[in-house]
This record gives sequence, C-alpha cells and structure tokens, in this order.
Amino acid sequence: MNNLKIFLLIAAFLPLNGWCDRGKNWANDLDSFYNELRLNHINPFSNITEQEFQNKISNLKKDVENKSDAKIILELMTLTREIGDGHTAVHFHHDTELKKFPIEVYDDSGIWRVIGVTEEYKTILGSQLTHIEQHNIKELKDSLSKVVQFVENENSLQQRVPQYIRYSEILVELGLITDSESATFTFFNGSEKTVIELQSQSSEGDLLRYKITKPKLEKIKDAGVDGLWYGKIPNSKAIYVKFGQYPSFEG
Repeated sequence: MNNLKIFLLIAAFLPLNGWCDRGKNWANDLDSFYNELRLNHINPFSNITEQEFQNKISNLKKDVENKSDAKIILELMTLTREIGDGHTAVHFHHDTELKKFPIEVYDDSGIWRVIGVTEEYKTILGSQLTHIEQHNIKELKDSLSKVVQFVENENSLQQRVPQYIRYSEILVELGLITDSESATFTFFNGSEKTVIELQSQSSEGDLLRYKITKPKLEKIKDAGVDGLWYGKIPNSKAIYVKFGQYPSFEG
C-alpha cells in the first residue's frame, strides 16, 4: 500500500436529466472520494483531521446545485491538497468537459516556454509567456500553486503549475480571467512582443510540439590540454569549447 496513488476521475456532469440529477451525481462522487480515501490511503488525515475533512465534504455536497462544475472541481482540488501528499489527487480524465486553451507551457527555470500549440498559433511556439490578461507569471503561480495536484515538493510544483493554465474555467473560478471562452495571452520572442486572444476549446486538438535538440559534436583529438577541448558542430560555423577549470601551475 506504500506509495499508492489515489485518483478521482472527474467527469463534468451536465444536467441532461435535470439539475437535480446533476446534484445527485456530484454527491455520489464526493461520497465515493471520501470512502475510497479512507479505505486505500495509509494515513489520509495526518495534516487535516477526519472530522474537518468530513465537514468540508458535507458543506460542498450541500451547495453543489449552486456551483458550476469547475467551481466544485476547484474546491475539491483545494481540499485534496490539504491531505498533504503528492499521491492523492484530483485527476482530470481525458473526457472531462472542461474547456481548454490550445497551448502547453513548460517552466524552464522560471521562464514559461510555449512547448505546444495548434497550427493556428504556430508562430508563438518556443516563445516566452509573460501574461494572461493583466496577470504576470508570479501572480499566476501564486494563485495556481494552491490548487494544482500531484505536488510533492518545490520541483514538482514548478512542473505542475504551468500545466493548469490550459483550463479556462479553472482560471475563471480563480479570478484570473473573466471569460471561459477566451483570454488575452502575451508572449515575447527575444524583444518581439506578441499579444494573442486565445479561444478555449471543448475538445482536445492536436498540438504542434517545440523540440530542443542537442548538436552533434565532433571532438578533435589532442586538442588542448586535459580539461580543455573543442569540437566542431557539423553543418554550422560554430565550435563547442569545454573548459572545466584552470590547470594548476604549481610545480
């Protein structure tokens, strides 16, 4: 049971058979989550007491009919983070009907790099994302870091936060954007600034991927001294120089 991962597969229940059925579906899901957590997690209530957890689940169940699916999911994500481990998480199933922006971003040492977009926006592939609406990256991180899932440490938090900017309805519930259908994204490629209004999508589209390749090196034999060598980079007018440290001149 060690390192057991417990996932709640969320499906956004639409009121196909009436609003009341939607509420019952959510209530059943919330009960199932609590029961599965108690049965399968080795120590679920070390950071939050079981009574506190029960109370929050009960309060959420009472009010589901007055909240959007995205709001319920967001509150459940927040509650799940209170368990305090990266193994317990609300996981979005691929069929979840949350709207998504057609973009994927990676945190490259503090720079949010665009690593996936649809064909329509291919010109921003590899660019740096700096703002969504008026919010800069720090503000986005501060809001999202409280709710993103699968967080075990600072490194995993850094990886997870950018993944959630795709979910427009989550951003609305966090107060980061006002319209789940579209939002303004600001990018920089060097000194060139680009502002694009991205439209969210209900279905997952194919994304073009940003690829980073390492050049093949041709090391030159007997080049320099130990700890210093250079090599040609094929098909370019560049060389690669490796220099670890200055040699000792003490003799």
